[in-house]
Amino acid sequence: MEEKAYIQKRYWGTMTHTYYSMIYMQKYVFRAERLTKLVNIFLALVATGSVALWFKNYLTSLNWLWPILIALSEIVHVAWPILNIEKVVPKIQKFVYLLNKYYTTLANDWLFVRNGSLTDEEINAKILEMDTTIDETEFDIFNGSQIPLSKRLLAEAEEESNRHFEQNF
Repeated sequence: MEEKAYIQKRYWGTMTHTYYSMIYMQKYVFRAERLTKLVNIFLALVATGSVALWFKNYLTSLNWLWPILIALSEIVHVAWPILNIEKVVPKIQKFVYLLNKYYTTLANDWLFVRNGSLTDEEINAKILEMDTTIDETEFDIFNGSQIPLSKRLLAEAEEESNRHFEQNF
């Protein structure tokens, strides 16, 4: 009986980690899209507003503001493509979509795992199959590169995941 509890715990861990990963990625995409919009708005405002400010400041004592705004916008303009956020977001969105499918499969099988309808070998096979599928999917999408991490987003994802499992299981 203790062996059954162990394998059920492993399955539960795989299922909860899959959901947690999906939530984290969703939060990361939301933050990245918001940051992209803010940077684009900033660059547009600085580019168009700096000419007007330059002329106004040229006539007043705030002529130091013009070079600072231009320098800052150039730094952001050069650094932004290096961060590669706009190319990573579609990959993360695809990964979230697939994680959601994998989580749904795990959640649908949870009843059979919990009530003992499956043998330990069958449960173990499902865990290994899902872990392998997720690892291969992650590698295929991200080509072995690191998924960006944020401690704040990890904490938010954990809190949301805990709430989900408390309410639904």
